[in-house]
Formats: sequence, structure tokens, C-alpha cells
Amino acid sequence: MEHSDLSTDTLESTETKNEELLPLPPEAKPEEVQSPPIEAIEPSPPVKLVSTHPYRKVVLFGILSLGAIAIGIFGYRWWQYADTHQETDNAYVTSDSYPINARIAGTVVEVTVDDNQQVTKGSLLVKLDPRDYEIALEQVKTALEVAKQQAKVAQANIDVATTNGLGKIQEAQGNVDANDFNIFSVQASVLEAQAGVPSVQAQLAQVRANLVKSELDYRRYEVLWQEGATSRQQFDIAKASYESTLAQYNSLQEQVLQAKARLQQAQRNLNSAEAKLVSTKGTFQQAEATNQQTEVNRRQYQSALAAIAQAEVQVKNAELQLSYTAIASPAAGRIEPI
Repeated sequence: MEHSDLSTDTLESTETKNEELLPLPPEAKPEEVQSPPIEAIEPSPPVKLVSTHPYRKVVLFGILSLGAIAIGIFGYRWWQYADTHQETDNAYVTSDSYPINARIAGTVVEVTVDDNQQVTKGSLLVKLDPRDYEIALEQVKTALEVAKQQAKVAQANIDVATTNGLGKIQEAQGNVDANDFNIFSVQASVLEAQAGVPSVQAQLAQVRANLVKSELDYRRYEVLWQEGATSRQQFDIAKASYESTLAQYNSLQEQVLQAKARLQQAQRNLNSAEAKLVSTKGTFQQAEATNQQTEVNRRQYQSALAAIAQAEVQVKNAELQLSYTAIASPAAGRIEPI
């Protein structure tokens, strides 16, 4: 069977060679060409072939195994490629597109994703240089702390000024009231002293007149008694009346001096009370000024509170600006190249 196959192959080869040596058709050859004589090829002697079936099976199995492995690797890589790449001539894909834009100006320092990469919502995509925004955040935080300290100082000043101011105002008001009453009392004493001097002076004038009369009677009865024209008893009565009137006159003179002294003292007391009232009113005005300083401290405190509120807003804004340096994915999906 094998010899027959070999003869057939040799015969086919001979026929092929004969066909190659056939002359060209007349219309195709431009000039006369003489073909060399065809020599007959004798068949080759039969060749004995040795069977190789066991080795062929092993080789065939190995080739098939390698082919299966190659097909598997190719199929897996094709599946990976097909999972991330789509090619079509006529297809429509329904999806939501989210443009990724920076909300602030900055320098890109890191891109954490690649084209066609799957991402989840909130995944970091791009990171901008945050240093300028970190410095701005620290500045507004410092301003916030300064405003808080100013508010604390203003509040402490309010407490101290309120305590001291109210105490001083109350004390000064009490002193003013006391001095007002003292002046009223001293003025009454002055009026009383002023009224007492004329009264005593009037009594003194009356007693002076009585003294003049009693002295005349005493002198007259003294002469009469010496002449024996009157009795000793009558003389003694006139003498006693004179001496009593003289004593009364001297007493009234002393009372006049005392009344005048009381009036002068009352005047001095009034002047001192008025001066003290002026002083206490000055203290009261100082206490009111302290109270006005308390009001100034209150306004400073309110201003500090407003500064705190403004600084807190600035801190939130700076924190928001800093958060914009990290650009995150707004939704889960795939990064599409532009």
C-alpha cells in the first residue's frame, strides 16, 4: 500500500514536469522555441517505510495541548480587552456623563486613575497642590483665635468694670445723697444761727435799757441812803436790781457772741459741705465714666463676636477651598478619555 502511494507521487511529479515542458500555444509564443527531448523517468525501486504511530500520537497530543493553552490565553485576554473596550459600527449606549472639572485654580500634583479605569463614588481622581490653601486656612484660623481672645478680654473688662463701676456709682451716689442731706442740715443750722443773733441782740438791747434804768435807780438810792432820805432796804433792792440787770446784760452779750460764733461755724460747715458735695459729685461722674467704659467694653465685645462669626465663615470657606484640591469621583463608573 505504501509502495503504491509512492508510485503515484512519482507519476504525478512526472506529469507535472511534462506539463511544464509542453510548448506554448501559437498565439502566446513570439518566436519558435525548440523544447528539449523528453526523457522517460524510470520508477524508483520500492522503499520500505517504518511505522511511527506511537510518536505521532505524542506529538499530536502535545500540539493539541499547546493549541488549547494558547487559545485559552488568547480568549482570556480578549475577554479582558472586550470588558474594557467596545467596538461597534452602529450601537447606542445609555449612560450618565459627569465632567470632571476643578472648582479652584491650582497645579496638578497627582493623577490617581488611568483611562477606562473603573472607579467608585468618592474615589480620589486628581490631587491639586494644597499648600496655598493650607496657608490660607491657617491664617483665618489664627484670625479666629485672635477674635476669640479679644472677646474674652472684652468680657473680662465688662465684668470688672460692671462690678467696680456699679460699686463706685452706688458709693458716690450715697456720698452725694449724704452730702446733700448734710448741706440741708448745715443750711438749717446757718438759718438758725442767723435768726439767733438778732433775737439775742434784741434781748440785749432791752436789757441794756433796763440796765441803764436800774443803774440810775441804784445811784439815786445810794445817794438818798447816804443822806438818810431812804431806808437801807430800799437801797439794797435798787442795788440788787441793778446787779441782776447787769448780769443779765453780760449774759446776753455772751449769747450774742456765741450766736455769732455759731453762725460763723454754720457758714464754715456749709462751705465744707458744699465742697464735699462737689467732690462727691466728681467721684460720681468718674463712676459714671467707668460705667460708660463698661458700655465701650460691651461694644468691643459685640465687635469681637462679629469678628468671630466672620472668621468662622472664613474658616469654613478656606476648608471648603482646601477640600477642592482633592477631586473625587461624583459617581461610580469608568474613566473615559477626552
